[in-house]
Parts: sequence; structure tokens; C-alpha cells
Amino acid sequence: MNLNELFNFLHKNSGNSDSQNESSKLILNRNWLKLYIAISVSRFGDIFNLIGLVILVYQLTKSGLDVSTLALAEIFPILVLGFVGGVCADRYSRRRLMMGADVLRFAFALLLVLFYTNLIVIYIAAVGLSIGTIFFAPASKAILPNVICDSATLSRANSLLWSSAIIGQIALAPFAGLLIETFGVRLPFSINCFSFLFSAVLISRLKLTTKRGLKIKQKWVQQIKDGYIEIKSHRFLKFLAVIQAIAALSAGATSALLIVLAKNRLKAGPFDFSILLGAIGIGALIGPIVFNKLMAKKLSVKFIYLPYIIRSLVDLTIAFSPFLLLTLSALILYGIATSMGSISFTTFIQKRVSDNLQGKVYAFFDVLWHSLRLISVVAGGFVADTFGISVVYIIGGLLLLVAGILGHVLLSEYNHPLENNTLHAK
Repeated sequence: MNLNELFNFLHKNSGNSDSQNESSKLILNRNWLKLYIAISVSRFGDIFNLIGLVILVYQLTKSGLDVSTLALAEIFPILVLGFVGGVCADRYSRRRLMMGADVLRFAFALLLVLFYTNLIVIYIAAVGLSIGTIFFAPASKAILPNVICDSATLSRANSLLWSSAIIGQIALAPFAGLLIETFGVRLPFSINCFSFLFSAVLISRLKLTTKRGLKIKQKWVQQIKDGYIEIKSHRFLKFLAVIQAIAALSAGATSALLIVLAKNRLKAGPFDFSILLGAIGIGALIGPIVFNKLMAKKLSVKFIYLPYIIRSLVDLTIAFSPFLLLTLSALILYGIATSMGSISFTTFIQKRVSDNLQGKVYAFFDVLWHSLRLISVVAGGFVADTFGISVVYIIGGLLLLVAGILGHVLLSEYNHPLENNTLHAK
């Protein structure tokens, strides 16, 4: 059966319900399928790379501070180039930008494969991979409305992209840990390396009618300012920025130092650590199901800030838990909350920010998040080495609780379901 016959078969057997119709539209959209597979495969490679890097650095150094340094190597380029990536996503061809970013990431991933025992090379590769992601991430989010014109289908597309990444995390994280225990880190790094090439080839086959950057005459500085002005002119987006800033102060340390919690408190090995990541993945896979049931049609902002309160309870639980099973259960709940909040935020921006500003707005929130995450990682590494890993999670849980409560206070006037019209500046 060739590709055309497959699409025709799927079309005839797609059903008549609203949910089936939305799924059918996605399946029959060839550009969407290529984009979906490309992004998913790239993310699958990232899973192998993430687990390999964290485990390798901790095995080489035995220091939470050095693990934090790895996170710093990934964050620092975002602070320097984050806004540039957003401008490029709005100024140039998003397809070509994603292809170039994949080729760049392939080169640095290959460097890691060849010289993975050198700590300096590890940090250089982490910086290079981060630079590639700076240009890939806003373009991959902003290109989605160019591929899917139906607003009602956009939420489902975001959920499917999230779900595929999480399914990969559930299935591949334990496998990656097993590969590392059996063969070392070179094989997982190689898998990540070639995932970028596969992604670049598929993205090169996208056929888009939208042209970008042909009539843009604004200077780069002015375009960067446009993203900030878009945030400043909308009350809701300003409030959302404040809440995310507080949450970032928590999430930076707790996410980067999960390996330290696994080693020191739970006495877990590489495979057990990958199981912890898999638990987050199970929860994050459930989250999109809840999202589609409750708010795919009408987006209620309470699902953006309520997840912070749930995640705060999880952090406080695992801070005191010496039991692997209890920690696994709590991390499943963490995954549910994280996925719902992330999908809600992404869909909100896509539906309510104009196309020519989406890349810059995404870049603004990325830079904001990682700027505060940088502070969190540095402080978290120091606190973990000085006072113990439990204190890191206690502080992180309290910060998330503040973010959730503040979100309820600031965003209570928006608690009704939002319609599809663009936000009005206030």
C-alpha cells in the first residue's frame, strides 16, 4: 500500500464524531504527519541524550554542583540568543530554520559521541545542542498554525505532539538506562546524533505556502522589542509572566537535581533513575487526555496555574519520602500537572497571539523561564551539596505553592472559559 492509498483508506474509515473528524483532519494532513514524525523522532533522541549526559557527568564528578554546571551550559545560550531565535522564527522561513538547527545539533551530538569522556567537551556539546534548540523550538511551535489552519484541531495537534514525546519517555527512558548500564553512554549518544538527521530530512519535505521575511523591514532590535511590547500590552500575559518566573525558580533546581535525589536518598542506579523519568512520563501521557476532555474547545486559564499547586505537593512529598514506590506515584501526578499546564500555555499563545509575533513571544517566555532557572540551578547545586537534596525540594515545593496561589489571585477574573478572540490590551 503506497502513501496515497493509505490516506484514502484512513479517510474512508475515520468515523463521524467530532473527535474522529479532528483526528482525521490531522491524519490526512501530510505536512502535519511529516512535522509530527520529525519532531517526535528528534525528541526521542533527546531522551537518550538527557539521561546519558546526566548520568555521565555524575559518574565522572560525583558532585551535584557539576550536574548543575551541565544545566548551566544548556541555559546560558538561551539567555544570550533566546530573543534572536524568536526573531528568526518570525523573520525567516521556519522550515529552513528548523532544518539548519537540526544540522547544527547533529554536529555537536557527533562531537559528544567521539569525545564523551572529556568533561570540557561534554559542556561544549551541551552548549551547542542548546543553541540549536534555541532556533528550533520557537520555529517548531510557531509553524504549527501554518500547517494546521483549523483552530479547533490545533489543541488536539498540541496534545498529540506532547503525548508522542511522553510515550517516548515512558518507553525509551528505561531502555536508555538499560543501554547505559550494559554498553555505556556512546550508543545512546549515537542514537540522538542520527535522530537530528532524520528530522532534518523530513522537515525538508514540508510544503508550505506561507512566505516569511520577504517584506520585513524592521531592524532586529525593534523586532525584539515587539515581543516585549506584546507581553506588556496584555494584562493577562504580564500576570502569566510573573507566575512563570516564580515557578522557574523552583523547577530549575528540582528537575536538574533529580539524579542526586535518586542516588543519595533513594539509593537508585541508572536504571532506577530512568524509571523515575518514566513515571513522570506516564503522568504526562494522562495529562493530554484530561486536557482534551475538559478544555480542548474552551480554554480555561485555571488549568494554567492549578498545576503549580499540584506540583508543589509532589515536591514536598518526595522531599521526605525514602520509598521508591511513593516517589514514583508522586512523580506520576507531577507529570499529569506538568503536561496540562504546558499544553494549556502553548495553545493559549497559538490561538491568541498574532502569527507575526508568536516566535518573539515564545522567545520572551523561554528567556524569562531559563533566566530564573539559571538562578535556581546555581542555588540548588549549592544547597544540595551544603544542606542536602531534601532542602532543595522543600524550597521548590513552597515556591510552586506561591506561584499557584498568586495565579489564582491575579488570574481569577479570567477563570471563565476563554473564547477564540485575541486578547485585548489593557
